[in-house]
Amino acid sequence: DDTSIGLDARLSGYSLEGGYLEIGPIGIGARCYVGNRAILSPGSLLEDGAVLEDLSLLPAGARIATGQHWTGSPARPLPPTEADRQRTVGDLPRPSPRRRFWIGTAQALGVLMIPVAFLLAIFPGLILINELYANTNGYFAYLVVAPLVGLSFVVLLALEIAAAKWLLLGTLRPGSYDLHSGFILRKWYVDRLMSMGLDLLAPLYATVYLAPWFRLLGARLGAWAEVSTAGSGSPDLLDIGEESFIADCVSFGPPRVDLGRVTLAATRIGRRAFVGNSALVPAGTCLGESVLVGVLSVPPADPLEAARVDSAWLGSPAIDLPRRQASPAFGEEATFRPPRRMILLRAFIEQFRVLAPVT
Repeated sequence: DDTSIGLDARLSGYSLEGGYLEIGPIGIGARCYVGNRAILSPGSLLEDGAVLEDLSLLPAGARIATGQHWTGSPARPLPPTEADRQRTVGDLPRPSPRRRFWIGTAQALGVLMIPVAFLLAIFPGLILINELYANTNGYFAYLVVAPLVGLSFVVLLALEIAAAKWLLLGTLRPGSYDLHSGFILRKWYVDRLMSMGLDLLAPLYATVYLAPWFRLLGARLGAWAEVSTAGSGSPDLLDIGEESFIADCVSFGPPRVDLGRVTLAATRIGRRAFVGNSALVPAGTCLGESVLVGVLSVPPADPLEAARVDSAWLGSPAIDLPRRQASPAFGEEATFRPPRRMILLRAFIEQFRVLAPVT
């Protein structure tokens, strides 16, 4: 009851080691919190009111006792806070069975509407292909318009997602919201559309054509900021400094769902910062200029440390790397300040990267 499992958390129950498949039970009690991208190994247990933070690994056979708060990979206990001690005390407000029924019904309808959004984007192109096929006696000359049909699909799907975001949510504000509210229901649907877009519009990411779409969704991107296949359900709350780079599979400012509340907070990345593959930047983080967060890492929990200029962090919990090796082989004209001809060449090449898969 009242337990929250974060985005992409893995409750594996099995492991592969030494050529053997090991299977074991996992126990999660009431009012627990399992963070985003956390992993529970076989035989692990969270007692009532236990907390396992984001991007943490609970080893096989480990147990988090009632009211304890663990973090890291492998996870280690933190000093308990008053909030941790209160997790098992008192009653939480619960939605009525009627409200839960209507929320569930609306989510079921939303699940059915996700494929409809895909079909609406591809339908005009399919009609055109069908008409050309019918008028060319079955010959394949109509395939010359396939790139245009692919382009229409990308544009229409991107505009559909942006329209749904603004019509259903408007401008997002930081705050704490009831999990069973109409606002969170609408946000859930928009998040599902964004997730579909991350899959179907994947070639658009890490190209010069992504920034205009992210800005249309409400994100603030500085000049020449790069975003690869990073996931975020709250573009309004993202502020990425100029010439920064967000690498593949980064979880960027995910909402925190805990004890019936959804917490949204603004996330800011300073100028020329780098966030590595599969890293996690918690909502509310403010990274300073030229900060590096390594692969599969989190920034430090201390806001002053995370904002420290030119710092580098690795792991979970984050370890400070006091020295970062410079790379003098490439000047700014090949990295942050490319000449116009290189920008145009990149835009020319990346149009094929975007259109070829959908074509």
